[in-house]
Amino acid sequence: MILDIVGLSETLYIGSGSTANSLSISGSSFSVSGVPKNENFIIKSASSTVLNIVPTVNAANFNISSTNILEKYLSQFKVTSTGNVNYIMNVAGKNADYHIKVNGVEIAGSPINSGATQQIAFSYSGNGTEQTFISTPPTCQNHNIWGEAWSDGAGWIRFRCPTVGSGVDYGVDYNQTTGALSGYAWSDGLGWISFNSSDLTGCPSGTCTATVDLQNGVFSGWARTLSAVGQPLEKTGGWQGWISLKGSNYGLGVLGGSPSQVTGYTWANSEVGWVSFNCSNTGVCGTSNYKVYTTLVPNIPPTATLSVRNTSGSSALNCFAGSAPVFLDWTFIDAGDTQSAYQIQVDNNSNFSSPEVNPGKVTSTSNSYAPSGLPFATTYYWRLQVWDSQNVSSGWLVPSPTSFVTNPRWPDPSFTWSPIDPLAEQDVQFTNSTSYCASCNYLWNFGDGTATSSTTSPIHEFALPNSYSVNLTATSAVGACSKSNVVPVDDPLPLPVWQEVVPF
Repeated sequence: MILDIVGLSETLYIGSGSTANSLSISGSSFSVSGVPKNENFIIKSASSTVLNIVPTVNAANFNISSTNILEKYLSQFKVTSTGNVNYIMNVAGKNADYHIKVNGVEIAGSPINSGATQQIAFSYSGNGTEQTFISTPPTCQNHNIWGEAWSDGAGWIRFRCPTVGSGVDYGVDYNQTTGALSGYAWSDGLGWISFNSSDLTGCPSGTCTATVDLQNGVFSGWARTLSAVGQPLEKTGGWQGWISLKGSNYGLGVLGGSPSQVTGYTWANSEVGWVSFNCSNTGVCGTSNYKVYTTLVPNIPPTATLSVRNTSGSSALNCFAGSAPVFLDWTFIDAGDTQSAYQIQVDNNSNFSSPEVNPGKVTSTSNSYAPSGLPFATTYYWRLQVWDSQNVSSGWLVPSPTSFVTNPRWPDPSFTWSPIDPLAEQDVQFTNSTSYCASCNYLWNFGDGTATSSTTSPIHEFALPNSYSVNLTATSAVGACSKSNVVPVDDPLPLPVWQEVVPF
């Protein structure tokens, strides 16, 4: 039978075998009368018991309200009984100590641990009047690291109560300014595990303080199992309780998400062994979905892909260029973030001991840089670093290949002519003064519709007076460039007028 109580968002059922004289629903309340002695009345969710009462002396009546049921867990109910009644309740916390109060007074034996089954069981003798039962979890503050880790040698390690807690407030936190860890985790097999710096002096190696890098989410330092401190070495197998958070081939990191997850392993000793912080490490999430979470959202440093733009085929860039045209390009990579600045260095030495180009940190979202003044046909090395919107740097990024060679210089065509002011039908001597072209081919276009010439320095006659645009194209092994000049051609001078005179 499904309970249809006003305001109840959970699907609850009356369990099979439940016995009572009568039951009723009025608004948001469900009432049961006359649960017989030694008979069960069970309210269940789909998978577990929300409440099971068994009177052992006389019949009992009880009442629950939808306002006291949340996510299949019952926090408060009322019972009228004379004599003893046994109770089983489903609760939210695993291995948590729950306090049971009747009419505001804590009963004997409280708090009661919920164990791995997340249930508490207790008995209480009624006095014939209606009594209010309230279950409260242990007092626990929020902590910014929580969840469960697993060790084959030590079992579950819990980072925050009450969901995975014992009966006291404990947990592990990271300092949101420094990243230093503090607080305690709990293991049934190991006891308290401290992340407090005061417990971590004298660690086996490196920096003792347990820390998480707020930028990249990488953990470092040590934690320590306090139960091993001060114990004889023969009792602990020579282990002093140290748990390493980072080694040469293992460690912990933070994966951004909602919430972020801690992933990876720590190492304790041969008996405790590896501690896994995320079921994905061992591929068991389908059967054992354990994870450690944190509020930290790491700012992973950005990166970029780098390239040199090939300008070897561009006459617009290479003709008449006084230095090699170079464009250094990159693609900024940082999911959900943007570039705020960049720095480029260019050097003819791979160690960047004295960079030819070093503009410093440039505040810009641009993804391209054109260094000026680089000589032609020279090998250069370059590197780049970029910053995201939070001013986190990628560090120096090196392209592959690490170097580039600037283009050879293209020909620089130039010419003169003589006479400077030629006349129509007059021979004009063109003198080729092209630079950077030891073995060029030349093409002359005189602009008057006559045939072109491939002579290095041709002689040409213009038939008619006009202003002609004469073009010289010089082609070398690397490219072709053209230069044009206007040659003004005038009318020829008229012949002198003369008259023969008879001599005296």
